[in-house]
Amino acid sequence: MAVIQHDAIARFIRALTESKLDMQRLRVLGTDRLKLRAWADQNLRRVGGDAGSSRLAYLWDSKRALKVAMNDNGVLQNAGEIQVWSSAPEASRSLLARIHAHDAADGPHAAQGPACDGPSWLLMELVRPLRDAAEFERMTGIPWALAEGIMEYGPMNDAWAREIIDNPDPTEDEAFRAPSHAWLDPVIKRRMIDLLARVIALGISSQEMRSLGHWARGADGRLTILD
Repeated sequence: MAVIQHDAIARFIRALTESKLDMQRLRVLGTDRLKLRAWADQNLRRVGGDAGSSRLAYLWDSKRALKVAMNDNGVLQNAGEIQVWSSAPEASRSLLARIHAHDAADGPHAAQGPACDGPSWLLMELVRPLRDAAEFERMTGIPWALAEGIMEYGPMNDAWAREIIDNPDPTEDEAFRAPSHAWLDPVIKRRMIDLLARVIALGISSQEMRSLGHWARGADGRLTILD
């Protein structure tokens, strides 16, 4: 038993050391996108993007993914994700994939084409798209038909969505426009209002989120938005 425990501890320490060394290498290579991509291609498995993409995604471990900018547009996308994450209200941030680390260098980066200031890489939470509408309902307690309908019809100018949030008591007009009788259930309605408010607080029109393909499951099992 002692030998087994010792082996397990040794493997854990070795994995931890390798992870730290990888992070050190990542920070050193971060200012040269071509070298960074070459290192990632050699040491990690690509899980997203192709040769023409602005960013490539690699599996870092079972819970994290590395996003590497391949051009200036990719750098701007990385910077945009950092800005959204850092400025998100606390209640809404749980809908976003966590950013565990990123390239902090603020000078021009070596690249093919014009240099662009900003982060060359992001180490982010690994999320997966929801499998189906039933998974959305299990995670939120909200029938997908109701969520889809409210997000599609309610926020055409976002005024109605805010009206729902500010006035949670059902009205005949709301009940008429709601796509499901579930809207009249006060518990389900409260859940829908809370989700709608968290989405809008991120500066996202909830009409954009009416597609199930925009929703995902985070590494810890919570509901997240898929970029």
